[in-house]
Amino acid sequence: MLAAVGRKLFGSHTLVCFSSDDAVDRLSLKSRLMPSRPLQAFTIEHRLRTEPIKIVAVVDDDEAIRNATAGLVRSLGWSVRLFDSAGAFLQSPGIAETDCLVSDVRMPNMSGIEMHTRLVQAGYTLTTIFITAFSTPALNAKLQEPGVVAILEKPIDAAALADCLTRALGLP
Repeated sequence: MLAAVGRKLFGSHTLVCFSSDDAVDRLSLKSRLMPSRPLQAFTIEHRLRTEPIKIVAVVDDDEAIRNATAGLVRSLGWSVRLFDSAGAFLQSPGIAETDCLVSDVRMPNMSGIEMHTRLVQAGYTLTTIFITAFSTPALNAKLQEPGVVAILEKPIDAAALADCLTRALGLP
């Protein structure tokens, strides 16, 4: 049984998301919303069965930043895994399944830079977005490693992070 769980307005059209079996079905809008024609019935694609959800790992020692970032990632439609340290992420079994890494630069015991360097040395090519409260030109130059797509300053601008994630991962 399908039940409407959310609505979003697109101009004069309304997109309705449905839920079945506790999983959110997503509606494909590509070439189905025609501005010159009324919204027509369209087929529900169960995205969870046809395409894996991208996984974003958030690594930050600040719980408030970590949780806020995770909330944004989830609201954009991606799955998120949280880690309170670089070491915890490096010891996790799901590194290979991670599609994007969002990491603080300054953390106790191991910095985000060192963590990323270790990942590259181990052969992982994770798309990485760094966040920092202490941005300097020298730091920015250091962060031009393979896979780094952005360096964002704290406090994090939600729109900027959303844009970076969308560019890195595509639409959820």
